[in-house]
Amino acid sequence: MPYDYGQYFGEITLTHDLTTLPGERTWRLAPPGRDVEAHEIVLYLGCNVLRTSHMIRTITAIFDRLGLDYVAVGGPTYCCGIVHHQHGDQAAADGMSHRTVELFERFRPKEIVMWCPSCIYFYDEVQQIRLPFPFRHATEFLVDQLPKLAFSCDVPARVALHAHAQSEARRREGVAARRLLEAVPGLRYVEIE
Repeated sequence: MPYDYGQYFGEITLTHDLTTLPGERTWRLAPPGRDVEAHEIVLYLGCNVLRTSHMIRTITAIFDRLGLDYVAVGGPTYCCGIVHHQHGDQAAADGMSHRTVELFERFRPKEIVMWCPSCIYFYDEVQQIRLPFPFRHATEFLVDQLPKLAFSCDVPARVALHAHAQSEARRREGVAARRLLEAVPGLRYVEIE
């Protein structure tokens, strides 16, 4: 029996709609027109993050606070194709990943900042697509922004981090995530084995 992509994406959209008031959504779900306003950064959310829209509101609030010229995009329209790839539908996966890059190009960005770890893995390790602009994970981007960030309160807690290390890119992202955690006042990072 073929995989039910309609149900998969339908559940994502439903969860998003149930957890996000229309006035709260500052990210694009629809494809841009041909003559869309340019932005220096495309914050690529992926599709699955719509299940946890509070995370989108957090990252966009940080980008807003930094005063960045960005557009956030996500949802099924911007799917990288990894779900199709995992179910053996390589033609659809290829088409989706290339179509999403075409949508990015319409914004004429200087950089793509990717939120979804599956998307960045799919583009650079599985598809090995050479994007026409630099891209990196949100953790790496935010580490470079640390000098501009002012933390407003201490967070008295201990945290551990599960990170992947199968490639240099994934190791860099794990190091960046740790640096972000260590930058939070009051937060104590603990190693796990």
